[in-house]
Amino acid sequence: MVEYSRNIGRLMVAWRWLLFLFVAFEAMWDHPQFYVQMSKLSDRAVHATPTFSPVFFLGLLFAWSILASALQFLFKSPYRNIAVAVVDAAFAILAVMSQRTLFGAMLFSLPALNVFPLGMLGGIGTSALLAVLYPCLALIISRDPSAVMMPTVSWYLPFMGVVTMAGIVMENLLKQELQARALVSVIETSQELGSSASLEKILNLVVQDVKDLFGCSTCVIYLRETDNPSEPVMRVAEKSTAFPEAFTDFNPDLMHSIVGQVIKEKKGRVVDDFQSYQPEEAIKKERAFRATMVAPLLFEDEAIGAIYVAHSNPAVYNDQLFRLFSMLANQVALAVRNVQLHKTTATLAITDSLSGLYTHGYFQEHLGKETIQAKYSKQPLSLLILDVDFFKKVNDSYGHPQGDALLKQLGGVIKQVTRPTDVVCRYGGDEFTVTMLNTNRISAVVIAERIRSTCEDYEFVLGNQVVHVTLSGGVASFPEDAETKKELIDKADHAMYEAKHKGRNRICFSA
Repeated sequence: MVEYSRNIGRLMVAWRWLLFLFVAFEAMWDHPQFYVQMSKLSDRAVHATPTFSPVFFLGLLFAWSILASALQFLFKSPYRNIAVAVVDAAFAILAVMSQRTLFGAMLFSLPALNVFPLGMLGGIGTSALLAVLYPCLALIISRDPSAVMMPTVSWYLPFMGVVTMAGIVMENLLKQELQARALVSVIETSQELGSSASLEKILNLVVQDVKDLFGCSTCVIYLRETDNPSEPVMRVAEKSTAFPEAFTDFNPDLMHSIVGQVIKEKKGRVVDDFQSYQPEEAIKKERAFRATMVAPLLFEDEAIGAIYVAHSNPAVYNDQLFRLFSMLANQVALAVRNVQLHKTTATLAITDSLSGLYTHGYFQEHLGKETIQAKYSKQPLSLLILDVDFFKKVNDSYGHPQGDALLKQLGGVIKQVTRPTDVVCRYGGDEFTVTMLNTNRISAVVIAERIRSTCEDYEFVLGNQVVHVTLSGGVASFPEDAETKKELIDKADHAMYEAKHKGRNRICFSA
């Protein structure tokens, strides 16, 4: 699509310079086959003289042609085509009024063709206006009503008809090329999404592909909060825009927004001009947000998010483009949901169903990796093994279901007391482990003592009873006490049994 647009731009530049050469040939050499003065439209204007000299006018036109050609390829502002069309129209009027040549009048084709990429109706309207303007100028200059019937005007009107048809063809070709390229890219993107492993990679790929496909300046992906499903918060998961502060997380139940509306209705929307969309409270209306498309990310009739795109020009998206956009959104929803489900499955595989902590298998794998990492990075690593004192009495007194409830509450208390970098696991039965990264023996004992004292003071609820339990723990550290994973576990386990033998409800460390 980008290459096709460049080819259209090259044709426009070539046409600009071809007209310039014709105007220069007429004005400077007065060639009899091409030089048709508008002064001949009336006997009373035969001796009229140009307002500007040909050299001065051609110098201005030459300078503008160079600047306009550069703008065609270098300047990407949405107002580029409008600005160039206005200046081209001014030069065309100046050419007719001062040089009075037919090919000068043909400069009117440039503003017409520049307007067509902004919209077919605008291009046709501009062409019609310029087609009428030339006969009017002929009438004004000659002051003779018969001027509108002279050959120069008659030749010009079919020429503008051809220009109009060329503009319509150009716009249709651009749209067809965009749709074809978008369809191919949707298929390619779908294949890439299927091979992507992480959610971050998928979202980044989608944002870049959407911007390339639909020529938008802004692309934002919202996803529903998954950590707390009870809160319908839409979070900004990925964005590419010059106005990042315009997009924030929001609750669609509390704030009116086009994104929230799409999520609730499970149906996408196209807005010709986002500036006029009401009401909008979640997205700040920057001037660059004009033509807008929003599509829900639907998976099994559930909206798990939405994609918002905005173009800097108004009314550039049609039904065909929106259908392609919706197709891509469906593929994105499938890829995102697959990653979320895979993540949930992986989490369940390493999570103990009773305590909510990591399993024994995860503990072994994680400690092995961290021990090797600590050896290469020469950083300390400590392990704490905890055991509930007299846990058998809890089961005998309150029953096994209440014993399980105690273990679940206990796991939560340990998790709250430890640091975010500490990894808490259920070792088995009534035993727990805490792996502490970058922590030496002294710091590990301090953390272990904090866990023990907190659990001692905590009131555990078992049915309609409140009970207190104590913990015994053992600490071992790398490289002070052990050099391998097995040694680290054995030393911590030995220290824990030492705490049991010394009267329980205490922390011992390997010596």
